[in-house]
Amino acid sequence: MKRFMEKAFINVIDPKYADDLLQRAYRRIGGSRGSIAYVHQSQSLNPEAMMAHLDLYMTLIYKESPLTRIQRELIGVVVSYHNKCDYCVTHHYEALKTQWSDAPEVEKIIEADVLSDEDKAIMNFAKIITLEPHSNSMSNIDELKKHGFNDRAILDIVLVIAYFAFVNRLVLGTGVQLEDESERNYKY
Repeated sequence: MKRFMEKAFINVIDPKYADDLLQRAYRRIGGSRGSIAYVHQSQSLNPEAMMAHLDLYMTLIYKESPLTRIQRELIGVVVSYHNKCDYCVTHHYEALKTQWSDAPEVEKIIEADVLSDEDKAIMNFAKIITLEPHSNSMSNIDELKKHGFNDRAILDIVLVIAYFAFVNRLVLGTGVQLEDESERNYKY
């Protein structure tokens, strides 16, 4: 039996070989999602970071916010697309489809023609903060405010953009592999 699984460029501990702390982390993640995504398993060598990651994800994606769940998943798709993180584009497009059954294809989302003016403003801002964060200015914030977003909503937009930048780098940096379609049976 192999203690490590080949799901990333680094060693990933198989759940059946996990110590108590890692087993608790795997159970918590599996219990809330139905199974354990490779992005979480890639952090098996640091279960405390894995749990902190899960807590942040749950807060930003599921807790009360001025942003809709669809808007948060759209941000995930757009940021991941611009960071060229196919793993996260796939996962968050699938999550988006659970909330918006006739969601347009990813390319149409990136073009933004199919989105509301409010969502276009968020996606344009997400692109700026992803590709050229140093170029952000008050005019970008004013554009969001013009579309009805208050300071709390803007903070949540920035937090979700930053979260996906973090996860994209985690996935790309550790070489997390995309699960087979049959393994991606998560509760989004």
